[in-house]
Amino acid sequence: MAASFRYRQKIKTAAFKKLGGAVCVNCGSDNIRLLEINHRQNGGLVERRKTGLYATSFYRAVAYGQRNTNDLDVRCRVCNALYDVKNRLGIEGHVVLWKETGMPIRR
Repeated sequence: MAASFRYRQKIKTAAFKKLGGAVCVNCGSDNIRLLEINHRQNGGLVERRKTGLYATSFYRAVAYGQRNTNDLDVRCRVCNALYDVKNRLGIEGHVVLWKETGMPIRR
């Protein structure tokens, strides 16, 4: 495993800790490879363009307390996509079933 990958994982884990832990607030997934930070007000793209903080630099700012976290939470990629579809596009009713458990994820 490359040092840069380990560093990114360390920063990502620290950022998730600042947001309450490495677990999806919607479905409870704790697979760190699937988790990402969600902007609850759908402002991620605007923020990236305004601040220039992308990927690791954004996670670093969260981890080191350089960025307010009131509008952020942790979601898995699937739940984050469903959140975006509902809140930005206004489309509701999608359900995802996890193959292993058959449990639905609704958003």
